This record gives sequence, C-alpha cells and structure tokens, in this order.
Amino acid sequence: MLLLVSSVKYWNKDVIFYINTMLPFGATLAGWLMGKPVIYHIHEISLKPAIFKRFLRFFIQKSATQLIFVSEAVEQAESFTGLKQVVVHNALVSSFYTMAEQHH
Repeated sequence: MLLLVSSVKYWNKDVIFYINTMLPFGATLAGWLMGKPVIYHIHEISLKPAIFKRFLRFFIQKSATQLIFVSEAVEQAESFTGLKQVVVHNALVSSFYTMAEQHH
C-alpha cells in the first residue's frame, strides 16, 4: 500500500506503469486508478495459494493494457482474454555462452 501512496506523484505525469511480476498489487492499483497504461512482465506460473493467484489475475485482467511473457509456455499457462499479449524471451550476452562452453 505504501507503493500506492508514493505513486500519487505520477498523477499529472505522462508515465507507464511497468510491473515486472504479478505480485506488486499496490502499483497495479495506482496505475489503474490514475488511468495510466499498466504493462505486466509475467514470469511466474506457480503462485500459491490458488485464491491469491486468482485475486492477482482479477486485477491484472482489469488494469493491464499489455502483457509481456518470458516464454510461450508461460503465455500458454497464464494468458488473459482481450489483452494485448507478446512473448519477449530473456536474453543472455554472448560471453555467457562462451563461459558455459569452457566449463562444460
């Protein structure tokens, strides 16, 4: 809720609320109440308990203007009706692959 209160400073600003997980309920509520675009980057599919996940999904469905998923699997498991959805895979720098090959 503190995040909700601190977000009020963005009321008269041209901002987008980018939320990097399903969990920040305060940021969701702030963006939605201010009529700002809310973009979710969804990573998780195993939130528990199920009632908590349904609660979060309800507010995502009501507030989100766009959803970004980290994989097709996450998109299939967590897709929402009537929302713009896109998959953007996590990226690794090429040096990561070089290091991995050296230790394999």
